[in-house]
Amino acid sequence: MSFTQNVLAKADERCIVHQCETAAGCAKSIPKEGASFSLDGSPAPHALADFDKPPLYGANRRRCDFLFIADLGDDGGSGWLVLIEMSSGKKRAGEVFRQLRAGSELIDGIIPRGFEIEFRVVLVGRMNGREKRNLDKPEYQIRFRGVGPYRVKVIPDKSKLANALTRQPVK
Repeated sequence: MSFTQNVLAKADERCIVHQCETAAGCAKSIPKEGASFSLDGSPAPHALADFDKPPLYGANRRRCDFLFIADLGDDGGSGWLVLIEMSSGKKRAGEVFRQLRAGSELIDGIIPRGFEIEFRVVLVGRMNGREKRNLDKPEYQIRFRGVGPYRVKVIPDKSKLANALTRQPVK
């Protein structure tokens, strides 16, 4: 089984809002909280999990908005994990950090070990300049399974998620 298939086997299927086996025809736009991003150009096969559909992990539990999962390469032995937080411009750096950190803790139990993982944390949308600069501070960087820190990459509203994906392997 590929990386994406392994993750999907452990995930609650109710939170999977999008799946695509080939890159062709996967230009879906994903809206939430006054912002959106496109899956156009994203690696495939891939899947997108919405952690609010239904409230799988507790209605009041902190978590990020989405998890993007994709195979990396043709061998199926590696993959992308991208935690995504959406913002229409009102969120503070601390809130974004707490949501994304909670997401990294949440997925630890469903992501299989033994795969090479490209891990990213992304904020989609707007943020005021001071708060955006705060995300560059060491205290606002995310770790996954003790590896990192990972800076939060901010991509503009309505842009392609693929713009946030660059290679830096993590074991």
